[in-house]
Amino acid sequence: MARGSPWKSPLFFIPLLAAALTLLLASPGSAQDPRLELMLATARQVRDLLIEEHVLAPSAQTLTRAAWRGMRRHAPALVEPSAWEGLESAYRAAVAADPELGSPMVEAALRSMVDSLGDPYSAVLTPDQRRWEEQAMKTGSFSGIGVELGWKQGLRVVSCLDRSPARSSGLRSGDRILAVDGKAVGDMTFYEAGNLLLGPVGRAVELKLQRGARQLDVRVPRARIELPGVGYRKLDSSVGYVRIGYFGADTAGKVRSSLAALREQGIDRVVVDLRNNPGGDLEQGLKVAGFFTAGTLVIVEKRSGRQKLVNRQPAYWTGKALFLVNRGSASAAELLAQSVQGKPGRIVMGEKTFGKARIQTRYSLPGGGAIHITTARYLSASGADIDGQGLAPEVLLPDTGDPLKEAARHLRD
Repeated sequence: MARGSPWKSPLFFIPLLAAALTLLLASPGSAQDPRLELMLATARQVRDLLIEEHVLAPSAQTLTRAAWRGMRRHAPALVEPSAWEGLESAYRAAVAADPELGSPMVEAALRSMVDSLGDPYSAVLTPDQRRWEEQAMKTGSFSGIGVELGWKQGLRVVSCLDRSPARSSGLRSGDRILAVDGKAVGDMTFYEAGNLLLGPVGRAVELKLQRGARQLDVRVPRARIELPGVGYRKLDSSVGYVRIGYFGADTAGKVRSSLAALREQGIDRVVVDLRNNPGGDLEQGLKVAGFFTAGTLVIVEKRSGRQKLVNRQPAYWTGKALFLVNRGSASAAELLAQSVQGKPGRIVMGEKTFGKARIQTRYSLPGGGAIHITTARYLSASGADIDGQGLAPEVLLPDTGDPLKEAARHLRD
């Protein structure tokens, strides 16, 4: 069975996963068709991966029943099986009677198994979606509106990327998306709704939003979105500034270079800006955390138990550091802030963060597809869980006015 790569959290502003898994354009022609067996192999592997890897540890019986419920939408006469083997036999019989049922039944089974977990961040990728994801991560760009999505009592805007159409159109962290181009998203999966935000550059998308008690209609043009990187500058003679917009494959190296450059300029205090950072590569977030603190960074909780992730090297940055966060800080950005919070010479300032502390791992599937599975969650060194709650900073500071000026003043005091 293919093993996945941990610490790679999905880019939720990228289309990634949605849509049911359509391995083949044509339905199987007979019960002996190799395409049918490929689809069954895919369903079987999804079941096995969920049983073995998902943090909730679903049972084989639960997933078999979920797959059966999905298949029954296309074959109502399908009798509930006592085991997976019975489900496969019933599927083959149904396809032998009506070959057109082949693909739809497997698609429904896959979605039903994943949906049964109640986990919006686990989902199946088609082969095309997997290739798209890999290309987007390789090039660092995609076509969309530049918004990170999360699930908190509905589909929510976590953050808008720097210089994105979403930000310039007035979208805010916490906005709930009700409809996209007139299509209500309430009954869609997390990723199906997210896919609707993608499209050709220049073509606008119409969003219906819930913001507090108000409903808003917002038109957002699509554009080529470049994932934000790392930048640095001096705020004054003693305070430096490092902006981390997203945790990509080389973020840690760029942050270390930025800190080195500031130190060469005589800077001994730094503001690390994590506002509206949606996360990204969790391993990069851990490496950056290790630049600022030694010892236990976070605790990873898997089905097998808890594991402390420890930085055994001295912190690279020995001066003071202040970390700015807001409601748009999520995932790897929260991990970094949580790792340094309460440590000597480290301050977390700003607003309460979004609260996404789940870890997804991607696994390969037969036929070129893949599946993202929530395999773990991370806790603070003391065992605190921020998932769904957010991280409360030590110093509260509304994301208005001039937060950088206030952060620099706080570091100088």
